[in-house]
Amino acid sequence: MVKQLEICTQDFSSIKAAAANGAHRIELCASLETGGLTPSIGIIEAALQLAGPEVYVLIRPRTGYFTYKADEFKMMMRDAELALETGAHGLVCGFLTADAKVDHPQTREMLKLCGDRGFTFHRAFDLLDDQFLGIEELADLGVERVLSSGQERTAEAGTDRLKQLVEKADGRISIMPGSGIHSGNLAEIMETGAHEFHLSAQRLHAYEVNYQGRDLFSTTFRSSNADEIKKCLALISA
Repeated sequence: MVKQLEICTQDFSSIKAAAANGAHRIELCASLETGGLTPSIGIIEAALQLAGPEVYVLIRPRTGYFTYKADEFKMMMRDAELALETGAHGLVCGFLTADAKVDHPQTREMLKLCGDRGFTFHRAFDLLDDQFLGIEELADLGVERVLSSGQERTAEAGTDRLKQLVEKADGRISIMPGSGIHSGNLAEIMETGAHEFHLSAQRLHAYEVNYQGRDLFSTTFRSSNADEIKKCLALISA
């Protein structure tokens, strides 16, 4: 099976780096430092104007747990509708019940909205009380793929569980490792048997603002790095 690389992006320079260097898919979000939130329509439109990778849009209205009340879910459905109307190739979201199980009604409704476009159940999956049952349920619902770190902080730490999940899925649903993946550990994570891999390929940048010789403020930010994307693509293409 052909291996694919998904780059998680939150800014236009990262989107361009992913598109220009052969990424197969972009997950587009905002506020990566908080785990990701729904991005603006403007950046979705900008990403879709670039030829190349598919664009999947994260639908997450707030930080915190992945159990959503009716009013929150209504907002999520509207965000999803707008993203799809804009031209997104797929959506990324996840729904849990209060007792750490897949929320079937919410997942089913979002899948219905997606129609023939893609759907990734994100790392809410790692909070399930029974991931193996979750695989069965999500595959039966028609979910395209699951993003997971194997219930560990990073995919590298969760390789044993990820391998078990890939075996359990048996090709019915894709298990896509994510969290902490980079060119230095990707080869090890490929041994799980997965064929899709999720990473941000980010590098840290420092930024200083000076005015008439005075330092006003300094900050740092992260963006996807072209060289790191190329290294990872070379590994999965070998």
